[in-house]
Amino acid sequence: MKKRIPWIIAAFLAVCLIVSIAVPSGLGEILHPSGNPWVHSFSDVHDYRAATFIVAASDSEHKYEADYFCDGTNDHVQIQAALDALPASGGEVHLLDGTYNCADEVVLNSYQTLSGCGRNTLLTTSSAHDMIEAVGGDGSEKVGIIVKGLALDGDSGASYDGINFDYVDQSKVLRLWITGCDDGIDLHYSDFNQVTGNYIWDNTKHGIWLDNSDHNAVTENICRHHPATKNEIRLTSAEYNVVANNECYDNQYTAIELQSGSDYCTVVGNKVSGSTDTGIDIASYFCTITANVCIENGEHGIYVSAPYWVIIADNVCFKNGENGIQLYNAIDFVVSGNVCTANSQDADVTYSNICVDTCSDGLVHDNICRIGWEANTPSYGIELDNSNRIDVFNNDLYTSGTTGAYLETGCTDTALPEIYIPFPEPDGNIGTHPALVLTDGSDITGRFEVLIPMDFTELVTAEVIIVPGGTGNLRRSVSTNWGKICSGENYNTSTDSIAAGEVVVTISDLACIDIADAFTGIAAGDSVGVEFTREGSHANDTVNADCYLIGFRLQYV
Repeated sequence: MKKRIPWIIAAFLAVCLIVSIAVPSGLGEILHPSGNPWVHSFSDVHDYRAATFIVAASDSEHKYEADYFCDGTNDHVQIQAALDALPASGGEVHLLDGTYNCADEVVLNSYQTLSGCGRNTLLTTSSAHDMIEAVGGDGSEKVGIIVKGLALDGDSGASYDGINFDYVDQSKVLRLWITGCDDGIDLHYSDFNQVTGNYIWDNTKHGIWLDNSDHNAVTENICRHHPATKNEIRLTSAEYNVVANNECYDNQYTAIELQSGSDYCTVVGNKVSGSTDTGIDIASYFCTITANVCIENGEHGIYVSAPYWVIIADNVCFKNGENGIQLYNAIDFVVSGNVCTANSQDADVTYSNICVDTCSDGLVHDNICRIGWEANTPSYGIELDNSNRIDVFNNDLYTSGTTGAYLETGCTDTALPEIYIPFPEPDGNIGTHPALVLTDGSDITGRFEVLIPMDFTELVTAEVIIVPGGTGNLRRSVSTNWGKICSGENYNTSTDSIAAGEVVVTISDLACIDIADAFTGIAAGDSVGVEFTREGSHANDTVNADCYLIGFRLQYV
């Protein structure tokens, strides 16, 4: 009797083990479609099974271990059924590898996640519809939606948008591959969303479009090869957005465009190349464009039109077809710390590295401009046209333009680096201004010594300041000679002059008489002796009054 007890105990334990395996773990468990009662679905291993469902394509590698099974036709039905089966608190539907043929859109609700295995989870279509969409309303926005790890291909049909969010907030679109759609990703009236890490190419409209959508982050996406009049990334009336660290190339129009009303946005760290139009186009206020790289775009590297308070800083603009950076009709702006090289590739010596046209109240400083080494070269390093109150300083313009380093036409009140020297030996005064008296009827000469600063690249203006005692023609002549200090050059290594001639002056004006033609070839470190003579004894001097030489001014870049 004692010998049989261990065998009885062993038999009892074996029966218990078999029963525990065979009996369903709960009343909700259903026999698997494979017919194997021992198989559990992937989602069974989680305690939160009710909030997670697995969907398999007809060609998935492990399709019998899913909760929903697609047969290759109208696969959106099974995907939608899985989403609809999630509780109101949300959850995740995960699509296994394979191809899902969808004849209608897949619709997401708040707190739902739709995920895949990456590039090998492909949703395609032969019908005209958005591939994935979520639609809320004004005051009833959808929230907390995540779409990630899927490939969307509309090439086989007339697909609309890859992702279409209308009135969707606080959601994410991550790591998608999207091609063959209208717009790759559309956000309309959708705020506080993240669009990150997507690869978007060859769609028929825009890569990513934010319309009336604020406080979104569009980051680390790759967008390429979208058609004429369309953008890789477009913002329309979309405020407080960040467009950062994206790569846009080979677009048939402007790559990144912030249209009117897209104010308070930041465009930072993007690489934009090969667009047939402009790399980055800004038509909005209070925007920051910084640390972007714009290379080989058909027109401008960066183009800013009609905004207030725009900062363009620390960008690289290289080998663009027209200007490296172009501002038009801009007010209260900063262009600082940019490197612009070898622009004007569309036409030799035609465009400039930086061009400011019809603008006012701006700072252009600490930029580096170079000609580069291409067959076509920029005309100027910095060009100012028809602009007012622009401060230009501390720019490195060494060999920055074939025609010159700096051009200014039709501008007023431009602030440039300058030297001002009051006349060193006055013998009289005009009002409270000490001056050399240029006596009427006599030939009087005044002399200045001018040391050219070491940050000098190119002369902009050289002028003597005179107060005429009358109105008429003042006859003058100018002589200069110079050499580089502390370098073994003679004091008169170089010489220049302006032949005697007349300039028109008006009584009591603080007249600036141009003598720049007597400074041809000056360079940093030169000590220049300047000799200015009024030939008051000549019959062509018709001022008929004493004049007063009070100083000398030189402006440069």
